[in-house]
Amino acid sequence: MHVSKPIDMKTTGFTLLLLLTLVSAALAQTEKGRWQVGAQVGNLTYQRYKVYDGHSLSVNLTPSAGYFVARNLLAGVSVPFSNTSNSYKAGPSDYNNRSIGIGPFIRYYVGNSNVKPFVGIGFTYNSTAIRYESLLNLNDIKLKGSSTNLVPAVGAAWFINRNVLLSAGFGYSFYHAKNQGFLQPNPNTLTVTPITEKYQKLSFDVGFALLFGK
Repeated sequence: MHVSKPIDMKTTGFTLLLLLTLVSAALAQTEKGRWQVGAQVGNLTYQRYKVYDGHSLSVNLTPSAGYFVARNLLAGVSVPFSNTSNSYKAGPSDYNNRSIGIGPFIRYYVGNSNVKPFVGIGFTYNSTAIRYESLLNLNDIKLKGSSTNLVPAVGAAWFINRNVLLSAGFGYSFYHAKNQGFLQPNPNTLTVTPITEKYQKLSFDVGFALLFGK
């Protein structure tokens, strides 16, 4: 004869309370009225050049701040910064390409768990400054330009707790730039010329953020 065990009401109640607490915390992470401040990092590379006794350093960093205008819907502003520099003790000239921009973005987090997929899109306007040092025994060359970048993105965010998250995702850039370049018809002549550039690029970025508010 089978005898069923009595249900432990205390254990059941504790389990339900724990589940409700977890669900409530997950919902509160992206509740309307909260703020999110963070940064994404991409394309961090360092390379040594033995032939010219030099090195190259490249980094992309995108700080951002956003506000949850509705549950799971974040709207904000990002400030992308990128810097690429080549430095040599012998051989080609030193080179530095620096860009900083600003633009709006929106992101929607899906679901109520601590790991939330997201979709989003951002647009930035960027200003670029390029410098070549001591090129072919001439004075330093300074060039400038501008670009726009439209980036749809998908990824996932891990909400470690109510106030901290880590994220990773893919973005597809629609990039359009108008920069200055130069021509060197002879050793004593330098001509600056406009350069237009368009391309699409897939990128992978990782980031972190802090969340504030009720």
